[in-house]
Amino acid sequence: MSKVFEKLKTTCPKDFAIWSGAGLSLASGLPSGEKLTKAVIDYCCMPRTWDDVVDHYFANAKLIDSAGRIKKFPRLEAVIESMISAIGNKALAPLSIFENVLPNERHMIIAEHVLAGGWHLTTNFDSCIELCCPEHVHTRIIHLHGCYNASCLEDLGARIKNISAGLPSTISLRLLQVIQDIKYLVFMGYSGSDYFDIDPFFERRWKQGEDLGHLNVIWIKHSSFNCRKLEWKEQPHIPSILVNLHKCGAHVEEVECDALNLLRYLKEQWMLPASQPQALEYSSRTSAPNGVEEIEKLISTVQLYTSMGIGNAAYMMERLLLQALRKLKGDKEAYSKIYYYLNDASRNVGKYNSSIHYARGISQGSAYSIVFSRHRLAGDSWLRGDGLQAIWYFLTATVVSKLVLALPHHSQAQRSQLNREYAELKITYLHFLKSLSTRFFRSSYVLKWLASRVVRDLENKWSVIESDPHATAKVVRFREELSKVIKSESQKPAQIISFENAFNETDSLLGTANMMRNALQAKFEKGMSIHPEEVDRVYELSSLIGDRPGMLKAALLRKAAHGANTPGIDLLLNEIEWSSSYRARWNRLNHECKPWS
Repeated sequence: MSKVFEKLKTTCPKDFAIWSGAGLSLASGLPSGEKLTKAVIDYCCMPRTWDDVVDHYFANAKLIDSAGRIKKFPRLEAVIESMISAIGNKALAPLSIFENVLPNERHMIIAEHVLAGGWHLTTNFDSCIELCCPEHVHTRIIHLHGCYNASCLEDLGARIKNISAGLPSTISLRLLQVIQDIKYLVFMGYSGSDYFDIDPFFERRWKQGEDLGHLNVIWIKHSSFNCRKLEWKEQPHIPSILVNLHKCGAHVEEVECDALNLLRYLKEQWMLPASQPQALEYSSRTSAPNGVEEIEKLISTVQLYTSMGIGNAAYMMERLLLQALRKLKGDKEAYSKIYYYLNDASRNVGKYNSSIHYARGISQGSAYSIVFSRHRLAGDSWLRGDGLQAIWYFLTATVVSKLVLALPHHSQAQRSQLNREYAELKITYLHFLKSLSTRFFRSSYVLKWLASRVVRDLENKWSVIESDPHATAKVVRFREELSKVIKSESQKPAQIISFENAFNETDSLLGTANMMRNALQAKFEKGMSIHPEEVDRVYELSSLIGDRPGMLKAALLRKAAHGANTPGIDLLLNEIEWSSSYRARWNRLNHECKPWS
C-alpha cells in the first residue's frame, strides 16, 4: 500500500476530496444499484418480472452503456420514473431503506477526514457520514443526487426527470469550486455511470477550456487481494468522467486495491483522531412492507414493459388489462391509463387497427386525455399508412391543445402536463413531416418551413422537454438535420447528450432498435459499407421485442445492402396491420432492393 501511494505521504486532508458511490455503504447493509433496482421492481410489479426483464430481454438485447459496457440490468432512475408514472410516489417506498442506517468504518474515517478540513462528494442517498461528524461540517459533504428524507422525496435524484436536465445550478457551482480548490480527487465505490448529469458537467468543463492541471485523480477499482497501479487508458471500459477530467489536464491514475485499506492508510498518514467502529447491526432489508395492490402491480408491470418498448410482453397482457377495465368502473384516470397501455402494446407489435381502437378509449373527458388521445390517433394513423387521417388528427390535437392552454382555470400541475403533451405532439409531428419525403427537408420548401417552425416552437418550450432525455435527444437531432439546409437562429443550449445513448441509457429497447436501424440506413444512403452482423443485430433486437414493423424494415435494409432475403418475411408482412398503400410500398421496395424510407 505504501509503495503504491508513496506520494500521498506529504499530503494533508484539506488537499483531498473523496468521491463515493454505493460501494461505500454496502458494509452498512445497503443494497448495490442492481439490488435496489430489483427491490423496486419486486415491490411494484408482478412476480418474476425482474427475472423476465433481466434474464430474457436484457441478456439477449445486450444494450451498451456510454462507457461501452454491456448492461446487465435496468437503470434505477428509469425504473423508478416508470413506476411513479404507474402508481405514484408509492413506488418510492423501497427507498426507505436509506433511513436510519448505521455507519460503517469507511463512513467514520471519511467523517474524520471532513472534520479535518477535507471534502466529500457522494451520489449516495444515505446520511451515514453526517451521523459521524458534528453538524457544523455537514456543508463539506455534498450529496450530488440529494439525501433521503421521507418528507421530501420529489427532488431526490432517483428519477430520470430529476437528473436528465443536469446537476442543479447550486450543486454545479459547489462542485466546480471544490475541484478548483483541491489537489487530489479520489473515487471509491463509484461506477461512473451518471450519464445524464455528472458526465455532462465534466464534459462541459473541457469544452469550455477549464484547466485542471493542478488536479490528481485516483480511481479506485476495488480488490480485496491486490494493490497495484493500472494503466487506465488500456482498460476495456473507461468511465466518461475520467476521460473528461484527463482532457481538462488532470493527472489520472487507476489503482486496484481495497478502499478500506486505503482509508486506513490515509488516516494513519494524516494522524486523524482514533476511533473504533461502532458495533453494527447490518440490515438485510431491501424492500419495504408491500402496500401495492394486485391491480397496481399489473399496471406497474405493463408500464415497465411499455417504457422499455417491449411490445410483445405488454401485448400478451391484453386479456388481464381488459379484465382490469371491468373492475375499475368510474375511475376515469385509470381507464385512460389502461387504454394507453393497450394502445401502445398493439402499436409496438404492428396491430394498428387495434391500437387505433384503444387510442379512442384514452379520451375520458379531461382536457389532457382528449389531447393525448388525438395525439395517439395521429401517430397510429401515420404508422398504419393513412397520411390524410394522420394530418386531421394532428390538426385537431394542435387546435385543442392551444384552446385548452388558453383557458385560465387549469392548475399549475395540469398546465405543466398539457405543455409536456403538446411538446410530445410536436415531436411526433416532426417525425411525420420527415416521413413525407424520402429526402426529408431538401425535397420541399413547405416541409422545410413547417419543420423549422415546429423546432422553434419546441425550443421555446425547452424547460418542458429537458426533463425527458428521449424528447431532448430527438429535438437536438432534428435541429442538427434542419441546420444543414436552413440557417439556424437557435441560441438554446442543448444538454450534451447523444441520440444513441439516450435510448440505451434509459433501457428503451424499441428506441435503440429504431436508432440503430436509422443510423445504418443513413450510412447505406451515403454509400458506406454496412457489416451484415450490424443488420442482423437490428433484426434480432426487433424480433426480441416483437417489433414486426422494425423487422420488416430491417429485412429491407438487409436485402438492399447485401442482397440477402430474410426467411419467413412474407408471413410477417401478413401479420402486420398496414394500409394497402404501405403494403404495396414495402413490396415495391423489396422488389427494387431499396431500404424503407
